[in-house]
Amino acid sequence: MENKYHLPVQCLLLEGESLPGLLSRATHVNSYASMFSIANYFGMETSGNGLTKNHMRMLAKGNVNIEALASFTGEEPLRVKQAALTLRSPMPGTVSDDYISFNSWRFCPSCVREGRPHQRAWLISFVTACPEHQCQLVDSCHACGTTYSTAHMLSRFCLVCHKPANKIIASEQELECTEALMDKIDNVNAIEKLLDRLMLGWLLTSPDCLRPHHRLSPQLKSVSEMRDLIDRLWPYCSDEPTFTQSLANFQNQVVAKWQYLPNLPSAIKERALSAGGKFNNTVPDNENRTFELPVSVWWAPINETARSAGISAFVLKKLIEEKYIASKVFNDTGDDKKQHKFLMVNLDSVNELIGKLIQKAQPYNGKISLTSIKHYPIEEIVHGVLSEKLPIYFKGKNLINQLYVLNIDTEKAKRKELRPDDALTVKEAGEVLHTYHSVVVDLINHGFLLEHDSSGSRRLLIKRDSLDRFKDKFIVIGSIAEELGENATNLAEKLAAVGITPQPDNTLVKIYLKKKLKDLDIQRIKSMASYDTKTGRKPSYNQENVSSLRVKNLILLIDKHGGITDFTRKFGGSEGTLSMMLRERKSFGNLAVRRMEKKVGLPEGWFDSRNNDSSKFK
Repeated sequence: MENKYHLPVQCLLLEGESLPGLLSRATHVNSYASMFSIANYFGMETSGNGLTKNHMRMLAKGNVNIEALASFTGEEPLRVKQAALTLRSPMPGTVSDDYISFNSWRFCPSCVREGRPHQRAWLISFVTACPEHQCQLVDSCHACGTTYSTAHMLSRFCLVCHKPANKIIASEQELECTEALMDKIDNVNAIEKLLDRLMLGWLLTSPDCLRPHHRLSPQLKSVSEMRDLIDRLWPYCSDEPTFTQSLANFQNQVVAKWQYLPNLPSAIKERALSAGGKFNNTVPDNENRTFELPVSVWWAPINETARSAGISAFVLKKLIEEKYIASKVFNDTGDDKKQHKFLMVNLDSVNELIGKLIQKAQPYNGKISLTSIKHYPIEEIVHGVLSEKLPIYFKGKNLINQLYVLNIDTEKAKRKELRPDDALTVKEAGEVLHTYHSVVVDLINHGFLLEHDSSGSRRLLIKRDSLDRFKDKFIVIGSIAEELGENATNLAEKLAAVGITPQPDNTLVKIYLKKKLKDLDIQRIKSMASYDTKTGRKPSYNQENVSSLRVKNLILLIDKHGGITDFTRKFGGSEGTLSMMLRERKSFGNLAVRRMEKKVGLPEGWFDSRNNDSSKFK
């Protein structure tokens, strides 16, 4: 759609000019009050709130009405499209990230002073220098720090202090990087490949690379921040062979920095892959080509840190609680735009602690019996080793999961030695009663067993005499079931069927008075095939829920035989098929009915008769 309005003074695109630069120049040449006054004629959809950074970013990428812009400026639509800078989202990165930076005007002070228009290349966040004048690009005033706002026309003079932008000589790395990007600016595949190398190198060498929801977001960085990054990355990302070798050496480089966190390289690589990074399977052949890892505090989530060290997150959390390892809570904004809290661990502190333990460890000589430190409270082991009160040994590799101690030297063993003779642990009581830890604790809570006076927060002890009194008076269902070779749940149902109930009935497992079992007919209990279900799973079928007369009679028949399992055990067939018939999910047709009558020994037509007496079948 063409504009019926045109610029009084026609403005055609100059060599290398960006579309935002064209808007600024057209506003200035035609003496308009602001860029906002002609923004709509440039194919932009603006409101009364003025031009935003997003408006300018969309213009830079050509996401505007190209025909309207071309008609208003008098330029050819094809040239307008060619001036747009269309680059996909960074990889690694998120869909919200962008290679195009438009938080403020970024320009070369010398170029603007000479009247040169704003260049397309200056929109790329990794372009920080002007090769022609060998100087740095600027995005803020060197005198007062005010950014050059894109809401106003491009000018080398600060709107606050009115001082001109200073020319500062650029570094060799940023000049080379800028030249490489500018040479490829019209070759989208080539420039994106180079930018992706820089992004992957940035992510791998970022101290926050393992933080969940952490975004590099080049479009949000200042020229100064990007300049520091390029000075560090460009020597390793300048060409594909150098970058490939740097990637190949990355694992060894990380292991050398954190030698006691052997799985850390894998964790970093997985993070990069999940963000869209790509790796080549190249064998290292030049150890000198390695990334520069910043001397800074590196943080990682507790789970990734634990996996990197070869220990559990539970053990690592214990060390954090005892202040042996530094940690910090980070707030990050997720993809859902909400704030999320994460406990992050200082990787250097973990590596340092493991290193101290290994340095104090003695080689294993094979003559003594050792136990892994994983089986003991880790904070006690660390305290004992660092205070030189506990000897520690290592087998094989210098890793924390290869550290061992003598069992008799541990605090756990010493506590066991100090245990009173009239006390039992929960585990020992469970073995005596043929039951589980939780059942013994439940018996303590119900007052059947008494806690020993020496019991503490780390171990629960039971008075031996209270266990003896309990055994004299009660018996748990597990002990009876083990003696009779029965399933505990089925046995409880059978006992209920003959009038023997638990005492009391609100414990975790059934408990019975021994005197009630004194005259129990064991053979009768074992031979019971049919009994009411008082515990366990209830049948999923009954006569009230079915409409078919045949199925009602089938339910009657099966109930008299003690249920589906006993019925199929006696007469054969599939429990699953029978269950579906009882719930009318499978047809119980003529052929199946006749076969069933013949198999069970019923007269023909029994399933089709009302008021059947199931006691007459064989």
